[in-house]
Amino acid sequence: MIYTESREGKAMNKYTQSDFDNFEVDENGYKICPSGDYTQISSFGEGCSFGEGGSFGEECSFGEECSFGARCSFGARCIFSEKCSFENGAVKKR
Repeated sequence: MIYTESREGKAMNKYTQSDFDNFEVDENGYKICPSGDYTQISSFGEGCSFGEGGSFGEECSFGEECSFGARCSFGARCIFSEKCSFENGAVKKR
């Protein structure tokens, strides 16, 4: 894991596919994904729960029942399952 800067100038973790693969899964089967920079990862499975301010690259795909915290940003051409949910302030770029 390395560190990068958010749009607000705050340090944030930059996650790799290996980091993502090893995140904790809660008792309901959801993968718990902390706030951070996910731009190096392009495909996310079902049931991921992302914290506030996540940053995602272009052409990402997200499976069923993913949820996103406030102020998440997405690159161009990302694909979301119909059952994904977004908190107020999440930005879906085109």
